[in-house]
Amino acid sequence: MFFAVAQYHPQLAAQVLLTWQDCLARKPDLHFYALIDCLMGEEFPEFCSAQGWPAPLSVYAGQIGFDNARHVSPSLLSLPGAPALLKPVLPPLLARCSGKPTLAFLVSTHPVEVVKAQLMRVASITDGDGESWVLRFGDARVWPPPSGWLTAEQHDHAFAGIDAWMAVNRHGQLRILDGRPDIAPADPDDFVRDFRVTEQQFAQMIGWSEADAHLARLARTSEHAELTRSPIEQYDTARQCLATLDRLAIDADQDRYQYIRFALFFPGDCERHPAVANALLMASQKQADLPTLLEGVTVPAA
Repeated sequence: MFFAVAQYHPQLAAQVLLTWQDCLARKPDLHFYALIDCLMGEEFPEFCSAQGWPAPLSVYAGQIGFDNARHVSPSLLSLPGAPALLKPVLPPLLARCSGKPTLAFLVSTHPVEVVKAQLMRVASITDGDGESWVLRFGDARVWPPPSGWLTAEQHDHAFAGIDAWMAVNRHGQLRILDGRPDIAPADPDDFVRDFRVTEQQFAQMIGWSEADAHLARLARTSEHAELTRSPIEQYDTARQCLATLDRLAIDADQDRYQYIRFALFFPGDCERHPAVANALLMASQKQADLPTLLEGVTVPAA
């Protein structure tokens, strides 16, 4: 499976340990959990067993409508609280998950079953039309959302009882989001309620995944192996392409895919090439479709 993410930063283990120590200094009764999306972290329970760690707790297990997917569920691994015991756990854990958007760390005073119940609050979202959709909250490409995206009420609902959500972002770096530890979390005995978002928010969430969708499509072709750009470089290029196409109001899916494909194989920044800039302009004016126009561009030698 192709993931358009970077390998973890070399100092990530030290950053996680230092952040945890800072949390403990302020509140000694905290628990520390790793959140792993087992849909992407294949055979993670077996890995934990081989390491002599406790079995991860499937967040979906026993949940109505989700239990059938418990083996590929986001899962919680209880980590040692003592920094001296945590330190040797982090390197193999990070090595296992590096290059996949599958790892976060949660800080909470609550036991694991309560944290599990709280996570189920965001296991599905309800859009502006009342339709429900599964939210892969263990996928670092999706959750937590960008700063300022949630309303204050939504933030309180999603992060109640959690002191901090330490996400490993797409670029392999630690991103720390403050939770709402002062608000009571979900009760494990309560039935899960969907997390409601507006129509605009839902459309934005779909937009976040567009670059990944085009890159995944390209990754299924034989030519993908010829690319020299790293996965995260491919993502950054795709995002730049989509921003340009949005600015020019070029919204046909095939045009967007083919332009990303063209840019990834183009040596350097294709948008600086006059012929490419002209092709984009003509496509925006509906003079011809973009893939046809790009076929007429002479690609310089690398």
